Amino acid sequence: MDDLQPIQELLADLQELQKSSFQAAQLRRLCPQLEASIDGFRNLLDKPSKSEKSRNAVLSGTIKIDDEEFSVNDEFKHGAIDLADTLDLDELEAARQFLLAQHDKQNFGRSIIQTAIIRFNQRREYLLESLRIVLLQSLDVDSDDAVQEVFTEVVRAVLRVPKGTAPTAFRYPSKCLSAMAYVKKLSQELAERKQAASVSGRAEEPGFAELLIMQQDSISRQHEMLGAIITHLIQTDNTAANDFQTLLSTLTHCDRYDAHLVHYLPVLGAFISKYGSPDGPATFEEAYSLHKQIATGQDRDGWALRDFQAAVTAWWLSEYSGRFTDLTDQARSSQVDSTLVHESARSRIFSDALKDGAFDLILCVCFAVGPLAWYNSSEPSLKRWLMKSPSPLLPESVELTAHFQTLLMEQLESFVESFITNMWSTARQLRSEGDHYRVQSLKAQVQTLSAGPEQKYDLEKFLLIMSFAFDQRPEAARVFWQDSETNVFGFLRWTSRRLSVPLACALCEVLLSLSDGEDNAKATHNFLLEEGAPQTGRLIKMNSMSWNQIFFELQHFVALESEPAPTQPTQNALGKPRTERPSINDPEVLDMLEAYLRLVTRLCLQSPEARNWLNNCPTSLLNILFSACSTTSVSRFRAAAFLGMLAFLPEDRDKIWSFLDQWISGGGVGTLALSKASNPQGLSSWTDTNPLTKIALDVRETTGFVRLLTALMSSNDLDNSLNDGLPFPEQLGSLHRMPGIEPFIDFVLGRIFAPQSIDFQDSAEQRLLRLRCLEFIWICLSSFNENLIIIANRSDVRVDTAMKATSLDLYVELHPFSRVMEWLLNEKVLNAVFSAIHQNVAELDKVKVESPLFQSVILGIQIAIKVLDIQATYVDIVRPHIEKKATRRRASVANSALVSFEDAILNNLRLIVDLGLFCDLANPVLTEVSLLLLAKITASPKFALSSRFGGAHRSRIDRILSVFEIDGDPDRILRPIISQLEPSPRELENRASHPSVAIKFSILSFLNESLKAANGRPSIAHLFLGFRCSGGTLEVGTDSLFSREEALFHAIIELAIAYPYGLKDNFLGWLMSLNEEALSVLAHLWRSPITSAYCMTELRHRDFLPALLLKQPLLEANSLFEGEALSSPGIAINEAASSVASFLQQRVLLFDYAAREIRLTSQQKVPSLKSNVISALLGTAVIEEGQVSTPSIFDLFDFIEIDLGKEISWPEFKFFREGDFAACLESDLAMRRIYDVDMATQVLFLRVREIEKQAPSSTNGHIAGEMPYVIEYLKAHNRRKRLVGVRLEVVRAWVRLLVIVIECCDLDKDITAGLILHAFQIVLPKLERYAVENAPEAHELARLSNILLCSLDFTSQAVGKSQAGDIVSDRLFGLFQISIHSLHYPNVSVPLRHVFYSICYKYLRQIADIKGGLAVLRKHSMHSIKASGQRLLEVICEDAYTGQGEHRISALLMLDAVNLLAQSQNSPYIVDTLVRNNFIGLMVETLKEIPAELETTNFQDQSMLFDYLKAKLSLLLRIAQTRAGAGHVIGASLFQIIGETGIFSAVPDYDADMDNPSALNHFYELLLWLLRLLSTVVLTRGAQNVQVINQAKRFLFQNRRSMVTLLKLQAKAGGTPTSLEGTLDGLVEQYLLLIRMTDFLKFEESEGRQRPVLKMFS
Repeated sequence: MDDLQPIQELLADLQELQKSSFQAAQLRRLCPQLEASIDGFRNLLDKPSKSEKSRNAVLSGTIKIDDEEFSVNDEFKHGAIDLADTLDLDELEAARQFLLAQHDKQNFGRSIIQTAIIRFNQRREYLLESLRIVLLQSLDVDSDDAVQEVFTEVVRAVLRVPKGTAPTAFRYPSKCLSAMAYVKKLSQELAERKQAASVSGRAEEPGFAELLIMQQDSISRQHEMLGAIITHLIQTDNTAANDFQTLLSTLTHCDRYDAHLVHYLPVLGAFISKYGSPDGPATFEEAYSLHKQIATGQDRDGWALRDFQAAVTAWWLSEYSGRFTDLTDQARSSQVDSTLVHESARSRIFSDALKDGAFDLILCVCFAVGPLAWYNSSEPSLKRWLMKSPSPLLPESVELTAHFQTLLMEQLESFVESFITNMWSTARQLRSEGDHYRVQSLKAQVQTLSAGPEQKYDLEKFLLIMSFAFDQRPEAARVFWQDSETNVFGFLRWTSRRLSVPLACALCEVLLSLSDGEDNAKATHNFLLEEGAPQTGRLIKMNSMSWNQIFFELQHFVALESEPAPTQPTQNALGKPRTERPSINDPEVLDMLEAYLRLVTRLCLQSPEARNWLNNCPTSLLNILFSACSTTSVSRFRAAAFLGMLAFLPEDRDKIWSFLDQWISGGGVGTLALSKASNPQGLSSWTDTNPLTKIALDVRETTGFVRLLTALMSSNDLDNSLNDGLPFPEQLGSLHRMPGIEPFIDFVLGRIFAPQSIDFQDSAEQRLLRLRCLEFIWICLSSFNENLIIIANRSDVRVDTAMKATSLDLYVELHPFSRVMEWLLNEKVLNAVFSAIHQNVAELDKVKVESPLFQSVILGIQIAIKVLDIQATYVDIVRPHIEKKATRRRASVANSALVSFEDAILNNLRLIVDLGLFCDLANPVLTEVSLLLLAKITASPKFALSSRFGGAHRSRIDRILSVFEIDGDPDRILRPIISQLEPSPRELENRASHPSVAIKFSILSFLNESLKAANGRPSIAHLFLGFRCSGGTLEVGTDSLFSREEALFHAIIELAIAYPYGLKDNFLGWLMSLNEEALSVLAHLWRSPITSAYCMTELRHRDFLPALLLKQPLLEANSLFEGEALSSPGIAINEAASSVASFLQQRVLLFDYAAREIRLTSQQKVPSLKSNVISALLGTAVIEEGQVSTPSIFDLFDFIEIDLGKEISWPEFKFFREGDFAACLESDLAMRRIYDVDMATQVLFLRVREIEKQAPSSTNGHIAGEMPYVIEYLKAHNRRKRLVGVRLEVVRAWVRLLVIVIECCDLDKDITAGLILHAFQIVLPKLERYAVENAPEAHELARLSNILLCSLDFTSQAVGKSQAGDIVSDRLFGLFQISIHSLHYPNVSVPLRHVFYSICYKYLRQIADIKGGLAVLRKHSMHSIKASGQRLLEVICEDAYTGQGEHRISALLMLDAVNLLAQSQNSPYIVDTLVRNNFIGLMVETLKEIPAELETTNFQDQSMLFDYLKAKLSLLLRIAQTRAGAGHVIGASLFQIIGETGIFSAVPDYDADMDNPSALNHFYELLLWLLRLLSTVVLTRGAQNVQVINQAKRFLFQNRRSMVTLLKLQAKAGGTPTSLEGTLDGLVEQYLLLIRMTDFLKFEESEGRQRPVLKMFS
């Protein structure tokens, strides 16, 4: 039912077709859209009026709309009736529009009736603009034939004209003309309604005045579009003569000078060209009839605007006269009045039209609509002396669209050409009359001091019309210069001879318009060269327009200014004083000289040939300009002189700087050497006589001067971007003040720019001046290279030697950056910057992007961004350095209260709202800089740190959020942003160049930066996404965009789901990046604790996981990234690497989201949701439509096949070393060390200069040849680093997800076993490959294998079945083989070996007790160990003996498991190998270090130490379980070493204070392990081994005291801590075992009888 969106899409497609080259896909999509819109085009102009029948139908309560019946309430009835009355629309149609508006009410943020009015006008606008483009495309002969044919057929269908017939059956053009008249009437009614509302007070109602303005603007645009459509209908020959008569009838009633009048001019011009020209379809009689109606009929007196009627007459005559250039018998035989066909009669009528203001009105239109009129400084003066009575068209310029302005200029060009061609004698007469009246006027002034006869400037006016016809149309100018035989070219050459002052001025305007572009400027330069040398004579009768004449005039009038005026005035014959000699003060002379300078500037700036010629010219124009600035008091001429100096840049930059410095210091122009001034002129010494003070009095002169300063700053380093030199001579001003340009900076910022924050007059000139000041500030900031400081401190490049400036210290001290930064901490200057940014969005939407208003906003934002970027450099480095080095204290301009730029932002928080509103304009550049500044503000430490604390620290961020929520109307800001995130097929066709793509990137980048800086706290990004901030938390408002699922958050979800990865099986980098940015925003939200619940709920509601899985393509060797196959050897280092990395990063986010979803459903105990997630990951997703197949988690392991190749090493360059670029290394977000390529490029330039200065002959030009290869290597290094890092991330994410699936999903053990076996199947081959390469991925895969091994349930049926058992056997044995083989490799890292040890240990322990078919694994495993040779055990032993931390523990456990396996196979191989390596003896020997280790280990590491000791004792215990092993352990002096440790004698007494039960428990466990080892040795060797028994007895005897203590401690009822109870029982058991085995009690008794008795008292 919605009729607006299809038309919007059609218009967007048509506009895209205009901007881009023809694409078949565009045409295929356009054809059905155009066919569906034909009825809309036909019925567009049929607006049904109100009727009683329709009104009654609405009031009845039941209406039928689009064949559907609705029952409506009273509110709907009244609303529909009000809408019908407002739009003068049929009530049923109004009801339809009212119904449609209900659906869009929220999107527009207005009432239903306001929304309906806006939609109604928007629909008409979209249809009219679409029809205009259709007509234009049908006229485009240069377009593709298929495209033109399609649009031609659409035009015929709209006009209902069968192919091959004349367009007379259907009067569509008449309807368009009627519609123009109706729209104009409606505009007048709106103006009256607005005036009435202001009287009644209704204008104060919310949104009322704004709605009226929107209606007026929309109606004005519709009127313009209708004018363009009729013009194109005329050009396509789809009009008739009566349509022209209808237009003439309409024009007679035009009674206002407004934009609607302008909209008729292209239509008028097209009709005149068609029916007045002899080449048109009109017969002589028809043209004659029109001629009588226009030029001679009685209707002439019926025109409401006489000057407009005169313009129509002049235009008609210029075309109609072409019929009489060669009068034939046709005219004589016709029934015509001979007086009307005679040339003199037509000339007389034309002359009368000029007297009535024909040219004046056309010129008034040209001045109002001229391209870039805000830059035309000559306009006011030209209006003053060219237009005797300017028509009050508009107080300001008329804003026209670019296409309509082109139409108007084309018709003006046709008028110019027809006048020159058909009325040549009239043109000669105009010149003759102009010269006559000028001579008479000058004679009267000289002789009688009277004004004389009024001068006529008709030819000058025509030349100005000609200049406007070609202005900003370089293609038309190119056509003009191509053929020098045309009438127009001959007219230009004829006009350029015997020039008067006004004529020279007008001719300069023509040449300016014809010199746009390098080729056209060169042609203009050649034209001036061809005109010859000037002749002597009076100045009033000038010679041809040429370079020599321009130089002569400039030099002459400047010289006159420097001559003293005569002291005694001369007298004429009547005794009256004569007038002054011609001078610059004469307005006409001033305009001429100003036009000369503007022409010279244009030619030199656009044509290198003209600039070279001027620099080599014998006459020094630059010295003339210097003299003009020094001698003349006319500000306008000085302003033009300043702009004229632009022509000599950059060659004469230093010369101009020296002149300016000399000039402001009071010096003359005759010499550049200055005497030292006694009082340096700076900020505090400005006086009324100072030239800068005089400059400030005139806006135009100030603008020119600031523009010159900006250009001087910009011409510093044109050959590269190093910016390592000062933009002025280093000794500038050193003779009379401190060197530098500080006075100029203080003048621009302190005297000109800062006051604008207080008394800014919003005029075109003031806006332009503000823009020039902002440009000056920007160039001062951006031309400072802070990287030079970093390079000088971090690299071995000798920056002082290499840079253009004398030294880095001098560069830092004198560069204008520091003074400008100081001014930017001044409150007035900052207010001026913020004032430039703070503009009405509605006004910005109306003006052109090139206007000073729009550009000032963009530049102001860019300056704010730059200040935030480089503020730290200034505060921390530059300012302290200058204060330390300064020999005098310069005047401080900064506010002490403003510590940083962020403080100023807090004082101008309206900036935050403005930045959000600017996104509504859909301008890519403005949107990008606005969002970038918002991101900079939110990421600034001043705000980011404050958001992490409560209390007063929250004030800053809270103030920003509150001003955005309360004052900013978030919904109004967000709706346009949301709409700009909607995917469009046009973006895919135009790819990254589409403007909306840049806007999408800007929005997503801002959100990511802001969310990252928020660090879990509310931020502006959360408001943009649709949340509301409340007390440091977030919430979702009722009836908000978020609750209606219309928020930016939901738009991002749709973008992440709907946007493809590529086109035609080719993954494109910009699409990858856009998807990555969207997913990153969502990832920030699901990871943040304040948004996770909202985010996960919404994503689950939208089946986000199944949608992402369905979107995932599976990678193959021939998958294309940027046209490069994935299997390509250079995929990791060429431009496609970024696309691959972006693709993998999205996989990381997908796996992360799936893992979080599983954990969340497990925590919330929602088994059904968890089951759906698992099902989707295993290949079957359940969505609303049913079950669909998705890539499984194992399918998504395809990324592992990407071959990244070997790491590229630094090439062998002759002149560059890798260390040269150490300063350029930085860490990215993932802490990868990559090169800053921009800084590296600067290092290259510095290094080249350094080498060439030290040994210029050694390079032989080869050094420049190495530079591109160095840059390419650095880029390749960065690409590979990122790709390697991202692949490791995605492996980790995949491993983490698989582990969560297995451990957290409570699957059936048979299913789990199947998943584990499948995982082993795809992981083991990659593990083996990466282990050999020691790639980081090997560690992750090994860790996964370790976890899977632990999770495998050997009791499940999937493992126990015979066939499955074979698979399990193969998988497990393969894992074990990979692990033990990897331990051989010398390049395997310690952490990876640790994981392999863990795998082997767990594997061997698992198979130790296994029965059935899998028992064969023990035999195979033992065979593999033997086959690995002695080297395997040597590696394990070395790690067990010399390793650190967990690594040596895992090695010991591995040896323990290997010994267990050997014992199960009755193999002595392991023990024998350990003996040969003396490992058992070393292990026993290390037991004596236990006391020292216990004493030196800190508390945090004690747990690991005891684990290590347990593992070592466990290994010895395992070895001691065999007779041979026990013998080797005892042979290593086990009892003696344990006794030497004294560890058993350290047992605390039973009543000791046990303040650390944990440490005591560890200690007793250690004793228990030692006792177990001893008892095992004794048991294994047997009671018959007397030697072992004796050693055991001796041990018990020596440690009898500790044994008694332990027995007492165990026996003490209730005195033992619970944690020690089991350990003590074990100790007692081991002691009792040793006692029984050694028969220690008998031994003790015998020892007691042998011990002598002491002879003493007890």
